[in-house]
Amino acid sequence: MRQSVRREMAVTSVTLPYGYSHPKIASEHERFNARETDQENSIAFAAVRGRRLGVMPAKILLIAASLLLAMVMAGCGTKGCSTATPGSTGGTSGGTAGGASAPPGACSLGSGGGGPTNSQRALVYFMVDDAGQIAGEGLNINSAGTFASLMNFVPPQMPVAVTDGGVVIVGEKYLYVPLSNASTGSVFGYSIDGATGALSPLNNSPYAVNGLQGTQSPFSIAADPAGNFVFVGDAAGITVFAVNPNDGSLTPVNTTPVSGIGAPVQMATDGLGKYLYAVDGVSIAQFSYNSSGALTPLGSVTSSLTDMAMMTGEPSGKWMLGVRAQVGQQGGALDLNVYVFAISSTGALTSAIPTSTPFPPTYVVVSPNDKFVYTFNEDDTSTTSSTFLQPIVGFTFNPTSGALTNATPFPDVLSKIGHMDQSGQVLIAAGQSAVTVAAGTVPITVLSDGTLSSSSSHAGLPSFSFAVTDTP
Repeated sequence: MRQSVRREMAVTSVTLPYGYSHPKIASEHERFNARETDQENSIAFAAVRGRRLGVMPAKILLIAASLLLAMVMAGCGTKGCSTATPGSTGGTSGGTAGGASAPPGACSLGSGGGGPTNSQRALVYFMVDDAGQIAGEGLNINSAGTFASLMNFVPPQMPVAVTDGGVVIVGEKYLYVPLSNASTGSVFGYSIDGATGALSPLNNSPYAVNGLQGTQSPFSIAADPAGNFVFVGDAAGITVFAVNPNDGSLTPVNTTPVSGIGAPVQMATDGLGKYLYAVDGVSIAQFSYNSSGALTPLGSVTSSLTDMAMMTGEPSGKWMLGVRAQVGQQGGALDLNVYVFAISSTGALTSAIPTSTPFPPTYVVVSPNDKFVYTFNEDDTSTTSSTFLQPIVGFTFNPTSGALTNATPFPDVLSKIGHMDQSGQVLIAAGQSAVTVAAGTVPITVLSDGTLSSSSSHAGLPSFSFAVTDTP
C-alpha cells in the first residue's frame, strides 16, 4: 500500500561542507576533496587544507585509487556517464507515495533489487571549491530514463580557490552556498530553472556574512523547513537571512552574528521550523527563532552525548537524529549507533536514545513521509572494503515514539553521504554501486515500503558537497 508523503519540509537537503569528513579533535576536521576532471574521463582526488585533521593521506589515496578503478572499469566520466534507464523491471511511481511498488524479486527494506523505472525528475548540484564552480546532474532531465551531467549547463561565475560551508536548496527553486577565501565571505544565491537545471544569480547576490571572509575555522549553512530563512554559522556566530518568497533574494535579519557555539561544522532545524541546532564536534548549541527569524540562544545540551558530527530533523518536529561518525579512524573508537534526541516544549534536547546499527554511520537522512531513516556508513577497520565505505542501512521510524527498528543493510550501494529529494522517491548517494561496476553519484529509487532499489545508472562525482531537489 502506498503512503502519502507529508510536505512540511520544503528544504531538500543541507549538506556538510565541501568534502566533509567527521570531526576528530575538538572542532577540527579534514575535508576530503574529490574533483572530477573533463580530461580523458579521469577523476582526481586530493587531500587539502592541512589545518583540518581527520582522514589519513594513505586512506585518501586508497579511496581515490579504488573509486578511480571502478569508474574506469565502468567507463564513467563527465563525458562518458551512463544514460541507461534506471532499473529494468517494475512500473513507474504512483506519485508522492515514496516510490513504486516493489518489482518481483526486489528485496525487503534496504536489501536492494533490480530497480523499477523512476520517472521522478530531480536535480543534483555540487560545489567544486578549487575551480570555484557549481556542477549539475539530473535524473530524467536531459531525457526520460537518464541520469547524467546536465546538457549545456553553464556554471555561474564564482570566485576560485574557495572553501564552502555546504549547499542548501529552498522550495525547489533557490540554491544557496556560503563561500570563503581571502577576498570573499558571502552567501551566493541562484534561482533554478526546473526545465533545464540552469542557475541564475539572485538579486543582490552575493550576500556578505560577518566573520566569514578569510576564516580558517569551519562554517556551515542551514535552511528553515518552510523556506523562510537561511542560517549561516561561522566562528563569529550565526547570521540569519530572510528569504524573499517571490525572487529568493536574501535580507539579513541580524547584522551582528548571534553567538552560542565556537565554529559550527553543521547546523540543522527541527521539522516544524521552530528551533536551530549547531554542532562543532564537541557540543550542541540550541536556539529558538520566531516568525521574523530572530534567534534566541537556549544554551548547550548538557544532559546527553554532545559530540555529534551531524544532526537532522524530521517532519513531526518531535525529534532530532544525530551520528557521531566515529569510524575507527587512526585507531580511534567505533560508534555503531544512531542517536534520537527528544525536543522538549522549550526546544531543549533531552537525553539521546541510541539505536545500534550494523556499520558506523557518518550521515543520516529521514524520509519526507517520516516513516524511514537511512544511514550512510564507513568503517576504517574494515578488511573487506578497499575504500572503507559500507552499505547504506535503512530503518523503520516511529515518529510517535522516536523508535528506530528493522535495521537492514542495502548492499548494492556503499556510501558515506547522500541526500533525498522532497518527494521521497529518490536517494542520491556518493559512493560505489555493486549493480554495475561503478563509482560516483548513484541514484536509488525509494519504494513505498522503504525498500531501496538501485539501478545501472550513475554519473560523475564532482565533489562531496552537494544538494538534491525535485524540479520546481
